[in-house]
Amino acid sequence: MEILQVTCPTAAATSAKEVVDASRVPVAGDIVIVTFTNGNSVSNPTLNINYSGAMNIRLGTTNASTTTMTVGAGGVVPLYFDGTYYNMFGSYRTSDSNTYDRMYHNVAKQMGETLYRYKLILEGVDGKYYPLVTTNQTNATVVQKTPTNATLKIGGNILYYNATATVATNSVVTNTYSEINMTTLVYNFNQTDGYAVRPIYLVGIPQADGGFKLDNSSPTSYYTQNLPTTEDGKIYIYLGITYAQNSLRLEIENPVYEFKEEKIRPYIPEHTHDIATKTEAENGTNNTKIMTPLRVKQAIDKKLASNVTIGGNLDVSGVTYFDDEVYFSGMVGNSQGLQGIFGTNSYTIQVLTQAQYNAIGTKDSNRIYIIVG
Repeated sequence: MEILQVTCPTAAATSAKEVVDASRVPVAGDIVIVTFTNGNSVSNPTLNINYSGAMNIRLGTTNASTTTMTVGAGGVVPLYFDGTYYNMFGSYRTSDSNTYDRMYHNVAKQMGETLYRYKLILEGVDGKYYPLVTTNQTNATVVQKTPTNATLKIGGNILYYNATATVATNSVVTNTYSEINMTTLVYNFNQTDGYAVRPIYLVGIPQADGGFKLDNSSPTSYYTQNLPTTEDGKIYIYLGITYAQNSLRLEIENPVYEFKEEKIRPYIPEHTHDIATKTEAENGTNNTKIMTPLRVKQAIDKKLASNVTIGGNLDVSGVTYFDDEVYFSGMVGNSQGLQGIFGTNSYTIQVLTQAQYNAIGTKDSNRIYIIVG
């Protein structure tokens, strides 16, 4: 075994790398230290030293790629020659022309509708994923695309399917990204240009079950680059920034906005409460429902209507019910035939002045006396 030091002048974008200044042809067991004068920027490079034949450069059992072997000008890569391949000792990425990050989301996700190429997919309230549009589009041209009618999850995942294979309904998809620069907006929206270099939003309509549906009132109503200036009952879900024609930087965070109280603000779902019905309020047996002022009044009115019978000419505008007792205020008149029923006992309620009450000798135990004036 020997260590050979060689220099490869081949262009970075050329996969067939050649060296002609080595002292000899490598043999199995040699370690070859290669200086790439112009670097390497292609996948599946081969190396031919002193016309010995082009042999693949590999990492493990896989040919080198731009992921494992992106080398800047002057980069040095040591290789072990086994007689068939030039084997890398590890991944070498000394140069990276990408100025962006991407987040690969490769866990299996079940599709709720058929998925076609280069689509944004959204999480539904049922846990399945739905393509933004349902069109089977195979060319990067504007055709009429229909947004999904599925009920989608507010705050759910929004991912990008970066492949061309069709994924059937109820099958799983893995080749997706939660953050990426994508250049295929035309596969998702009904236009090819005219995008401003600013954020873009999906437009949704909140549903009673807490989810939302895309606004499909027009071919372009399900997305916008302009937030509303008046209240419209819709939500606006941030996707990312369009940075060139047909190009979007999909962001991993997708906040939801609405126009409410005369301003754009983060979306606040409508509060829903389990309010008692009129019948439940009047029956008074449910101990879990919420009582509104109206329901309280209805319960009181029902109680008074069923437990008090008024005879004669009596003003009872000031009746209040509290803990199985009835209180009267502001009543005018003398003895009235007011029959009150409290629990299992019945009483005659008599309204009279203090003088009239004093004039009564033996008081009736089945009569309630109310002194006025």
